[in-house]
Amino acid sequence: MLNNSSTKNPITIVGAGKPSSARTEEETYQGVTRDTTVGAMYRIAGKLYFRSLLSFKLVAEFKPLKSIELGTCLGISGAYHASAQMLNESGSLTTLEGAQSLASLAEKTFHNLAQITPV
Repeated sequence: MLNNSSTKNPITIVGAGKPSSARTEEETYQGVTRDTTVGAMYRIAGKLYFRSLLSFKLVAEFKPLKSIELGTCLGISGAYHASAQMLNESGSLTTLEGAQSLASLAEKTFHNLAQITPV
């Protein structure tokens, strides 16, 4: 579903970026806006399946009480993490995303996850 989404989602990226970006100091602090779609973001984030599954297994095994994620993106890896915590019936996840448009999409992902009743 997300993979095929053509919903436009402009994001503002702050920081230096790749060395080839050659951003000015102002661009580094103010950010650079890039037009993209939800589908394009998913195709990037979706490639992290192995890492998301690894995160799930680590959380399920070690049962951390508190976790933090920097760079939420669409909330996919955070959803794996939170799912393991739901199965463990313990722990909390704090996840941070600097791009407001992505944070809004991640919030929907987590809201949908909250609707799942563990069996």
